[in-house]
Amino acid sequence: MTLPEAAGHRHIIAGSSYYLSEIGVTLKEEFGPQGYKPTSRNVPNFLVIIGSWFNAEMKVFRALLGKVVEFDNTRMREVLKVEPRPLKETVDDMAYSLIESGKVEKTAKYKGRSSQL
Repeated sequence: MTLPEAAGHRHIIAGSSYYLSEIGVTLKEEFGPQGYKPTSRNVPNFLVIIGSWFNAEMKVFRALLGKVVEFDNTRMREVLKVEPRPLKETVDDMAYSLIESGKVEKTAKYKGRSSQL
């Protein structure tokens, strides 16, 4: 760290927490008209529980059922002077990057970013 005030401290570098369904809604708004079908539904709790018996990654989600994860990014904003990007901008950029790099197939309706960064 180059800032003396930041030395010896840990900083959360994130905007805030979101439900996966909120991310799905964001993806659906931008990519639904382009032929993609992202879900905005939540997985029922019982499926997460059953899935955790067979999949180690699902165990993490099981432990979070019914909990809201919150964190304080005050130090990020005040000490590091970093402002988080809005969820929509971040999620859209990630999805466009996955499509443009070939990780996600382009649909016939794919039009690309409306404005280049």
